[in-house]
Amino acid sequence: MGHTNPQELFASHLRTWVVTALAIVVCACSPSTVQIVTSPDFRGKVIPPIAILPFQLDSSEYSTRQFLLSNSVVDPTAPATMTDLFYKNLRKKFSVSLIPPDKVKIAVNEFTLPPLNKDPSYTIARKIGEVLEANTILLGSVSQYQDRVGNAVGISQPASVGFETRLVSVRDGSTLWVGHFFETQRPMTSDLQGFLQRRRWLTAKELAEDGIKQVLAQGWE
Repeated sequence: MGHTNPQELFASHLRTWVVTALAIVVCACSPSTVQIVTSPDFRGKVIPPIAILPFQLDSSEYSTRQFLLSNSVVDPTAPATMTDLFYKNLRKKFSVSLIPPDKVKIAVNEFTLPPLNKDPSYTIARKIGEVLEANTILLGSVSQYQDRVGNAVGISQPASVGFETRLVSVRDGSTLWVGHFFETQRPMTSDLQGFLQRRRWLTAKELAEDGIKQVLAQGWE
């Protein structure tokens, strides 16, 4: 039976320790990108029909309070993209009744929606919901939406997306559910698990849809 060289044994233990330490550091450096608040009144039977109102452009520091935003950049087309993505994902994932987007657009054109943090009682949004005969309304704002510079295998700038969305009762204005998402995609060296799951650099639209799926996975089961 052969003998293990003490230097080789030490090197083996050292490699194991380094890999373990790296995994711990990666986990410690990976803050949560999703935060959810759910009301006890949030039940499937009180949701439909839902009117998804147009998302708003919001680069203020208060738009996603849970996350520190720096050098916020928002593509002007981002609100429309987010509205479409939420409609698509809600319709695909859940058996809920959604007001058709064209009907929502006609109703919204009769009003001026204030920013989310300027109308805490959702007065105007609820009026739109009443016109549409909706039980609940989904509101949202986009605080960060910047596309990658490069392609799926190499970038000089990663995609970055931040948004907030709220499900509100038309009847009494109560907030039933709130979802926050903010992420700038990171390289494998600082987000090993996340990068291995995606295996490529995402576009802003792909990152946004991934964020929507993450927030809808919490509280909407």
